[in-house]
Amino acid sequence: MRGLAIRNGNKPPRYDATGKHWKIRPACNEAKSVQMKADYASGKRKAAWTGKKQSKESIEKRKLTMIGYKHSPETRLKIAASKQGAKSHFWRGGKTEQTRLIRQSSEYKMWREAVFKRDDYTCQVCHIKGGRLNADHIKPFAKFPELRMELGNGRTLCHQCHKKTESYGVNDWQKRTRNNLGHFKGFKSESQLTANQS
Repeated sequence: MRGLAIRNGNKPPRYDATGKHWKIRPACNEAKSVQMKADYASGKRKAAWTGKKQSKESIEKRKLTMIGYKHSPETRLKIAASKQGAKSHFWRGGKTEQTRLIRQSSEYKMWREAVFKRDDYTCQVCHIKGGRLNADHIKPFAKFPELRMELGNGRTLCHQCHKKTESYGVNDWQKRTRNNLGHFKGFKSESQLTANQS
């Protein structure tokens, strides 16, 4: 750009302190931004791709460039923070349970990934690698909230081995055995409860 300016007989742009880029004053940038926004609003200027479609080849090329690309953990947390709570278009006034919010958070997902990587994607009970894996909390998620994101409190289990753990399931009542009527053992009917109270 500097050489082109000299050839055209114009004053060349100044270099910055590193000698690589030429400076544009912030006031010029601001003025240009305001003018462009006004042009877009009035319809005088249109976006480059307005009314156009990309070819299948260019879409495939762009897909190939993104294969294997992953955001850094810091970037993932920033993206998550920009879409949480009232900033989300799914926001319904805070109806979601706290437990579900934690399990869907970026921190929790990164904790799971870290547990899987540490255990080399191998079940720690049956030692089968891959398949349907779960990140199990050694000390239960509900009873030890301070240990939920501790790497040492996690282990990789396959789905079948995870089902056999004592803490598997949402509530303790799911673990209780049922009698032949389908009621939980130790279950008292309403008539028994009223009889006990009187």
